[in-house]
Amino acid sequence: MSDPIRRTQRYLGMAAAIAVLSACGGGGGDSAKSPVTDAFYPEPENEWTLVWGEDFDGASLDATIWEAQVGDGSEYGLDRWGNNELQWYQGENATVADGMLTITAKAEEVQAGFPYTSARLRTAEKFDFKYGRVEVRAKAAEGQGLWSAVWMLPTDSPYGNWASSGEVDIMEVVNAGTDGQRVFTTVHHGFPWPLNQLSGLDVSLESPASDFHTYALEWEEDELRWFVDGVHVKTVGADHYYSYYYKDTATGYVSGPSTAPFDTEFHLLVNLAVGGNLPGDVTAGDIPSEMVIDYIRVYECSYGQADGGGCNSNADRTLERPDAQEPFQASFPMYTDAAGAFSWMIGGEEVVQQLAVNSFWNNDGALSFMETEVDGRGVVIEVTTSNMGNISLNTTDASTVNLFGFGNNPNFWEIHAGEIKFDMYIDSAGTDLESSIFIKMDSGYPVLGQKELKVADLPKDEWFTYSVQVNDLLANSLPDQAGLDTSKVNSLFVLEPTSSAHVMVDNIILACGHPSRNGCGITPPGGEVDGALAPVFVDGEINALWDRGACGYDTTVNGDYCGDGNSSNLITWTVTDSGDPDIGSSLLVNFGTNGANGVFFFGSAGGVDVSEFEAEGKLLFDLNIPAATAAAGMIYKVDCFYPCSTGDQVLDLTGYEPGTWKTFEVSVSDLKSLGLDLTKVNAGIVLFPTWGNQQGLSFEVANVRYEVAGSEPPAGAGGTVYGPAAFSGSFGGAFSDASETYTFPTGAEVWGGFANENADMYPMEFPNGGKVTFTAAIPDGGVDTNVKFVFENAPYPDTNPNFSTADVLVSGGEAVYEVEFDAQAEGQTFSSFLMYIVENDQPVTITNVTVTANGAEPAVTLVESAPADFGGVFGGTFVETGEVYTFPSGAEVWGGFANDNTDLYPFTFGQGGEVRFTAALGEGVADTGIRFVFENAPYPDVNPNFTTETVTVTGTTETEYAVAIPPQAAAQTYSSFLMYIVERDQPVTIKNIRVATPQ
Repeated sequence: MSDPIRRTQRYLGMAAAIAVLSACGGGGGDSAKSPVTDAFYPEPENEWTLVWGEDFDGASLDATIWEAQVGDGSEYGLDRWGNNELQWYQGENATVADGMLTITAKAEEVQAGFPYTSARLRTAEKFDFKYGRVEVRAKAAEGQGLWSAVWMLPTDSPYGNWASSGEVDIMEVVNAGTDGQRVFTTVHHGFPWPLNQLSGLDVSLESPASDFHTYALEWEEDELRWFVDGVHVKTVGADHYYSYYYKDTATGYVSGPSTAPFDTEFHLLVNLAVGGNLPGDVTAGDIPSEMVIDYIRVYECSYGQADGGGCNSNADRTLERPDAQEPFQASFPMYTDAAGAFSWMIGGEEVVQQLAVNSFWNNDGALSFMETEVDGRGVVIEVTTSNMGNISLNTTDASTVNLFGFGNNPNFWEIHAGEIKFDMYIDSAGTDLESSIFIKMDSGYPVLGQKELKVADLPKDEWFTYSVQVNDLLANSLPDQAGLDTSKVNSLFVLEPTSSAHVMVDNIILACGHPSRNGCGITPPGGEVDGALAPVFVDGEINALWDRGACGYDTTVNGDYCGDGNSSNLITWTVTDSGDPDIGSSLLVNFGTNGANGVFFFGSAGGVDVSEFEAEGKLLFDLNIPAATAAAGMIYKVDCFYPCSTGDQVLDLTGYEPGTWKTFEVSVSDLKSLGLDLTKVNAGIVLFPTWGNQQGLSFEVANVRYEVAGSEPPAGAGGTVYGPAAFSGSFGGAFSDASETYTFPTGAEVWGGFANENADMYPMEFPNGGKVTFTAAIPDGGVDTNVKFVFENAPYPDTNPNFSTADVLVSGGEAVYEVEFDAQAEGQTFSSFLMYIVENDQPVTITNVTVTANGAEPAVTLVESAPADFGGVFGGTFVETGEVYTFPSGAEVWGGFANDNTDLYPFTFGQGGEVRFTAALGEGVADTGIRFVFENAPYPDVNPNFTTETVTVTGTTETEYAVAIPPQAAAQTYSSFLMYIVERDQPVTIKNIRVATPQ
């Protein structure tokens, strides 16, 4: 070939761009396709020429070929090698003798926290190659918790971090010789983690540990083929794999060439891992165990084609191949000649969120902007400032914008392919060349993300294109402030010079990519319900809120189909008579026999807001399930625009008699705790027989609805509602008008406000606390305004005791606001109720002000668990003798401590609870924050999960602390309990950590 495999002798070192999580496997989803390359040579022995071989003939490992990677992976940015593995790698566990390489997993702790040792070897920058045949003869290590692998990674990662630059697993064997044994081959590609894609195949192979087997990969530019013991088991073509990555600030996110990422040099890796996410728990009696390699050989195709092709006479042309695929991409113009708009067709009507250019901070007039005509370009935004200020793009109705598939806090390190792209012109004569320009996106100041662009590093006096990754914005918040929330964006694009500047900006675009169709984008404004009943499908009719109607999705179509259901797709449906007058008409849903898997659902294009049902509502639906379907099992879930979802939930069929109608119900609050965003439900219910066991099955569904009916209010609910108030009594120079618009003008007394004159509200009392509820809006042209309320014993001068609520920020169009307040002394009444506008000269319209006094909470007895054991450190944290915990500088941002006392699991928190602990600081240590996280199960099966509030530990005396656990779904269990130290390098002693739950 003209670009042959080549040996390279280079300096030792890790390619800086490699960020590999694992050599991992699993999955499937292939479908039939004809091969694309015909055989060239009739005889296989004529095809391949050996160009590199490692037969392990010496007495030790050849250091000119192999580098032993040492440690837990943190040196390479991979804590525990990205898989929660238990071994500490060291070179001495790899030995060479009798023509064999042996890697031995041993039960020894050479580094605290790692009970095993093993070895991991690679040829990076010693032997790198592109295209050819790799052949390995090996025996896997036997035992539960052992993971043997021979695999390949790119040496220079030209397409970005793992897995967009690719990974090829030639041989992987986990838990060899046990009931959980798996042998598989996998190719990883697509997006950087966690949106990475893979295509894998489990191979049926006897005795992978007791006998040698030969594993091979044939690699050419547009195809990968795997062989086990000479049998061709899997083919993946370039039409299936791809690379989607962030190229640079001038280009942004792009798809790699059609042959990417497997068109560049890779190197070999050999390792034996112990424990971790894939193999699971380790059986101590299975250690020590050995992985043995007889040889590794690399061949090139004798034909010598530049693409490595032509040598494929031993390929099985009948093998099924994965379908072609490509990344989904979406683009949302925000400014081109004028401010743009986002629009959707919902229920046959267009819904629009119009954008406009604003300046909410002009720094007392220092900044001005105008929309200017530029020859050859059209209208642009021109910004001039003598000293800072900013401009932004916002919706004209002050509504927030919900981005999905862009990533979000607090997991800002999870890379998603979202970006803001724009053209900019910097006038060097009018701009401070030592200054910066910040690009921001905010969820209401100061909740924002920002990226600093230094003027000195940017082109001047010419137009240029710049891309800012949304992940960069998520990772960079204001100090001590919450990070950007992409589900509630107020300002989509903010340009903020730090000094004098004269700049122009144009062609502002929000864009995203995702492996799933419609996996990223902007959620349309949601539908509204009446608060008592939200029908989905009742008596044969689908409610208009669910405007997509009945829909299916299956793995053959690889997309949604909605309508009458009478088609050749896997899933079809027909309105029918249920046979039960109490049920009425039903929908008969049938699953075909074409081998695909799929789901049935009722869909809404814009999403439906069912948040009014959170407190007392239920999702109810009637099902008639035939015996065969009941035996397979039924799954349900509710979705809120991918990836937002409750996740798959097994329908409890305990005691169900197949062939009969039964009403099932799920608490809406439980759905929320499972991850559902109640404000944007786009699949009212999803139903399907268990995945992988659907062929020829059916079920009937009827009377699907969200409703508040037949449920008792929770204990402690209710109380007394006072009002509405009549704030017609103005004082101190404040004034209002007939439209109930209230103003606190310049010149009014500092104590100026408004008094309630509805005497029927008095007296009020709040022994259990309460809340003020009101409707408010900012008049056209106005600005956000704060409102607060004061309760007094009686009108002036007999005002004591009294208390104030927190300030409430009123923003945009008409909306309902609530502010809660704490319990007041038993027996104390209040007969004066006042309202204050905080800012001068900022009118606000306020109506329907009511006050609710909470009812008494029932007595609850909390029972403590046994103490937790937070000896499980991760991410670079450590614990010392005396239970002194430290989150050091240099640790990963997600570093913390895991409970190792598994006898505590599972936890349930249907009525909430507390975490209790004793803590103290060392001399001179500043106050330190502690928070706790409960997860469904240890990583990666962490969802649903929740985090407690942060508790501040102060002082050197051991003190008892407690933090509340909010109520969670009663059926949800938690089997992972984590602790985090908020501040770095501030050791804190923490003892006797218990979980207390209601008896």
